[in-house]
Amino acid sequence: MESEYNSATQTSVNENSSKFSTQFSPGTYCYHNSFGFGCVQSVDSEQGCIIIKFETQTKPRSMDAGFCAKILTILPKEHIIVEARTNAEDIQKLAKDDPIALVIRVLQSFPTHQASSLKVKEVLNQALSNFLAPNEFKTWWNGVQKKIKSEARIDCSKDSPSNYTLLETPVATDQKLIREFFDSTTLEQKLAKAAELMKLNLAPAELQPVVEHLNQMLKEATLSPVQQLKACWMRDDLSGSNAAADEQAIIQNKHALLLNILDELSKAEQGRFLSSIKSVRSDWEDTLINFCTQSQNLNSIDSSFKFLSHNDALSALIKTLKEDLKERTLSKAFVIWLINHNSQYASILSPLLNQQLLTYIFQLINNESVLQKRNCHMDLAELLYKDKSFIETILSTLPSSEIAGHLLQLILANQSLSYAKKCSFITRFIRKFPELENTLKDRDTHRKEDKLLVSQASLDRLQAEYKKLVEEDIPNNKAAIAKARELGDLSENSEYKMAREDQTVLQARKVSLERSLNNCRVIKPEDIPSDKVSVGTQVVLKSKAGNTTYTIAGAWDGQPEKNILSYQTPFAQALLDKAVGDTVTLPNETTATVQSIKPYSI
Repeated sequence: MESEYNSATQTSVNENSSKFSTQFSPGTYCYHNSFGFGCVQSVDSEQGCIIIKFETQTKPRSMDAGFCAKILTILPKEHIIVEARTNAEDIQKLAKDDPIALVIRVLQSFPTHQASSLKVKEVLNQALSNFLAPNEFKTWWNGVQKKIKSEARIDCSKDSPSNYTLLETPVATDQKLIREFFDSTTLEQKLAKAAELMKLNLAPAELQPVVEHLNQMLKEATLSPVQQLKACWMRDDLSGSNAAADEQAIIQNKHALLLNILDELSKAEQGRFLSSIKSVRSDWEDTLINFCTQSQNLNSIDSSFKFLSHNDALSALIKTLKEDLKERTLSKAFVIWLINHNSQYASILSPLLNQQLLTYIFQLINNESVLQKRNCHMDLAELLYKDKSFIETILSTLPSSEIAGHLLQLILANQSLSYAKKCSFITRFIRKFPELENTLKDRDTHRKEDKLLVSQASLDRLQAEYKKLVEEDIPNNKAAIAKARELGDLSENSEYKMAREDQTVLQARKVSLERSLNNCRVIKPEDIPSDKVSVGTQVVLKSKAGNTTYTIAGAWDGQPEKNILSYQTPFAQALLDKAVGDTVTLPNETTATVQSIKPYSI
């Protein structure tokens, strides 16, 4: 801070001790790098001391004159920091009504009338510290910086926009923006300045240099397709004309990149882009249907769907979506969009809201857990858990509780769902079909009598996890709780809360592992038959899609991405006890024939 004041028009202290009494006479204002603003109360020439009262100190400080000469900066009475104390009411009024005037006052205090934004901010922060709390000053300064950008009397340097220079002759806002447009080094910066120029409603002739510059950039062919499109739009908006040739060329010649372009545009820009596609391409409907089914960007899906809806062109999209659902190729992104918008477009989406969709969603949930492709905004299980109407909407379309029971089995067998989510989903099913509660009771009774069939490898894995849990993780957590408790005040102790949350998770996992380990039986090779599908067999199924090999594995060995299925899954359950030549209807509603069966080492 001290260096900032030294560079302003402030009197440096003469180190000559014979003059210190004159320089530091009572009433002189000064600044100390650590103590801040102060005022000289008295001078003791005989002792060579100066008595100074600093704002940050409760009592006056006696300081050696030679020391003061080196570290103190004298502030003239007209300095803004001084005036903020001697004329507080006026300075406070300026801060509220005309903050730019304060910035100009600070810039005038520097020899070259130029300073970095950091220096200006620090001076003003010190000046206004008696009026504004730190968070209030931060908000105030952010607003001032925005005003500086459009202030005709202050110039932001081309080389460093954070440098402020007070101009002798004010520059008109439009001229300032045009110069900043040409000084900008990236297209994004240029487009931002051009957008500000648009708001000034200038005559086309005044904007012609900017238009010509954008035209030249388009001719140089160094821009990406998205940049080309945005440059075309800005050029046409500034000129008030529609030179559509460039935009048409992008849409016609970059067909393979149209989806990538759409994904990179803002929501407002997407609407304009889709309108342009409709006017340029005869296959615009197919193009937008492809956007809906292939994009991983929820905004792109939403914009394309709404555009098709507004143009009465949804029938072909719904047909395509039904086919994708039947083939199990419906994109996860569209499923997420559908869940989010099922109430808004209930009548339009009704052909998709059925048992088949919910079955597919629970398969996706299971797969995304296995493949570890879950993230905060694409977590299907979490989205379905928080949504209050989607499952209920589909359940209302089911003709019987038997079909609902099949869907419920999918939930119960899904290994990626947490206990809380399973309970939530089960409750929704029972609310619609109360008779399913008896089915659950029968299932629980049956499960108590049966042991889980597992491989030796998976048993070893869980036993190792349990050992680590009870010998390392839980003791470490207990120590962490004790240490956090020592920090005091448990109501405000985040470390303690986190440790207790970890404890809950660890104890729940311990109970779960104990239940599993006490209720399992290792599959022995001699128990695996070769004449029927059972746990530990590999089966080849023949369907219209061709031959597919599946392995029926133990309860903890499922790897769906490799067609290795836990015997508890609905798919595997449909195959159990089938022999070669048998025909089976699978949960995905396809029919297949068992071609071969053989034991498989699990």
